[in-house]
Amino acid sequence: MHPTHRKVPALVLAVVFFVACSSTTIRFSPFEKPAIESSPSVVVRTKDGVETVVNRPRLAEGRITGTSDKSKAVSIDAATIESVTVRKTDLTYAILFGGLAAIELVLAIGAKTAPSPPPVTSCPFVFTFDGTRFVLEAEPYGGAICRALERTEWIPLERLRDLQGSYRLRMTNELQEIEHTDEVKILAIDHPAEVRVLPDPFGRLYTIRAPLPPLRAVDGNNRDVRTALEKRDGLFWESSAAGHKPGADCLREEIVIEFPKPAGARTAKLVAEAWTTLWGSQVAKSFLEYLGSDLPAFFRNVNARGPAYARLMKWYAREELYLLKVQVETPAGWVPRTVIYGGGPYVAKEKAYLINVSDVPGDRLKLRLKPPTGFWRLDSLAVDYSEDAPIFVCEIQAAAAIDGKGADVRSLLVRTDGVFQDMPGRGDSVDLVFPAPPAVPGLERSFILKASGWYDIRLRSAGEPRRDIVDRILDEPGVTLRLARERSSKKEGSGRDAH
Repeated sequence: MHPTHRKVPALVLAVVFFVACSSTTIRFSPFEKPAIESSPSVVVRTKDGVETVVNRPRLAEGRITGTSDKSKAVSIDAATIESVTVRKTDLTYAILFGGLAAIELVLAIGAKTAPSPPPVTSCPFVFTFDGTRFVLEAEPYGGAICRALERTEWIPLERLRDLQGSYRLRMTNELQEIEHTDEVKILAIDHPAEVRVLPDPFGRLYTIRAPLPPLRAVDGNNRDVRTALEKRDGLFWESSAAGHKPGADCLREEIVIEFPKPAGARTAKLVAEAWTTLWGSQVAKSFLEYLGSDLPAFFRNVNARGPAYARLMKWYAREELYLLKVQVETPAGWVPRTVIYGGGPYVAKEKAYLINVSDVPGDRLKLRLKPPTGFWRLDSLAVDYSEDAPIFVCEIQAAAAIDGKGADVRSLLVRTDGVFQDMPGRGDSVDLVFPAPPAVPGLERSFILKASGWYDIRLRSAGEPRRDIVDRILDEPGVTLRLARERSSKKEGSGRDAH
């Protein structure tokens, strides 16, 4: 079940110059095997700047293979690749692919498409105008705390409304950090009224027609937690050490969730609204503080995609502090099938995740999550088995983007090109106005924010580096969670003593 993108009538394309519904470039990380192999041809750019057209591309054993335009065999080592590009002439739009299907390959290529390290403070706040006032709707590219970790995020905008033929956003810097924004666009999506449209973390769109809530959900102590997960209502399941048996390992929770599964279903769309906690941000900040005076060198190495980057990515994927593995029960046992990307800690929105269930027998789909204690909040989980409905997608550039000094910075935000609009101080802002394309008759319209960038958390590098602790955190499974638990227990003990 892949999303279907239908062409917008030519009349729409001619109406507004800023509505970018024409030829686009799609970029993705080479470890995204399905995306590579479903493309008739790709352009592979290696780190030495050489670009090669590869027809009928295949990804195997760390190489992209295929044929050149002259029908000669092509084989390119993934470790030498900077990017892979698909140029389309239809009306799909720029997509930045990523994932954890082959984390070893992430370490060698596609830094811009790899998962970013965890949020240390926050990121830019994006407010939408709902017809009456600006309301907070998004925190894009959380965790992109240095230039090499710039990434793109797609976030549903549920409160945005048309105001006299335009849509308005306000982007602000609310914290003591420097925001560097590369691109901001709105996807206007016209779709049948009976479906909702949700992105996955990489910009692929899915329609949700009949989401099914859990039939059953229990935690590791066999407590019923279904009520907290069955709908978006602000009633969260939150990982907590409270309620664990005495002497039990409190580092991870476990939730098993059962859903109905129609006969013959081969794929399911998991709809999840998942939040990361503020505590997680503080733990990440503590880790960086252990680097002390080594911090600048650490960031330089990450920006150069050196060994520090590789170790950070392995740690990030292993500990599940900000990416949560979803396991599916099969006759072969529990098998990882996708990864939930956390939003927040201030605002989070639903995302969709396509899961292979072709090897799941019977009429039940059983999922298992093992979130680290204290790092996750879950508002809702559902599955949808419907075929994707036709949708009309238009990617809209801003007609104007005015910063706090009255300057029009629109030209800095039209594409992901390494030319940034900077907000260096707390309270800085940019007001953006987007032209509304004509609606497709008989359909409803939804919106998704597309934003790329990174931010500098202004963390001071001081003190003697604790390399022993840093090495243990990065290399030993569970050490991060154990240190976090010990630190939390000490704070709780200090609080009790103070009283």
